Amino acid sequence: MLVLMRVTIEFYIAMVRTSQNTAATVAELQSLRQDNQRR
Repeated sequence: MLVLMRVTIEFYIAMVRTSQNTAATVAELQSLRQDNQRR
């Protein structure tokens, strides 16, 4: 039971980190696009 709980928590943390990385990547891409449009 404890192992299952730990795996579930690890999976949840991994999903949160992935979504944070995706959000950061999207923000970075948007700022790059804005820089390119200004030139």
